[in-house]
Amino acid sequence: MPQEYIDIYKDNPDVINPEFYGMITNIDDNVGALRERLEALGIADNTVLIYMTDNGTAAGMAMDNNHFITDGYNAGMRGRKGSPYNGGHRVPFFIHWKDGKLNEGSDIGEIASFTDIMPTLLDLCSIDPPHQAFDGQSLKPLLYSNRSN
Repeated sequence: MPQEYIDIYKDNPDVINPEFYGMITNIDDNVGALRERLEALGIADNTVLIYMTDNGTAAGMAMDNNHFITDGYNAGMRGRKGSPYNGGHRVPFFIHWKDGKLNEGSDIGEIASFTDIMPTLLDLCSIDPPHQAFDGQSLKPLLYSNRSN
């Protein structure tokens, strides 16, 4: 990661890990660059763009002995990567597809898993799944449940 991203946070007393927050800013910039490239190619509106992470955060915060955050940020959740608490397994999952009317924010409270991604993509694209079974299920009904269009 370029030093310039670390430098953004290195003198901030509220940031316990400048490298971690610099990495997040770098990812933000790269997702922005990807979206700009999709626009330039003329395929942004009909591209299903997914952003997600793996299990919980591993850095950027400090915890006490009860796994509560004492410094840093973890969206108010207890625990970090590898723990059984919400902060150890809840992750962001953003999906954007303008032509599919998935272009506005919506929060979904139900629990989902990585195993649901392939069935969801097949369902969104109206593709019949192959004969092999998938462990997950389509999240399409949840994605459209709070939409007005």
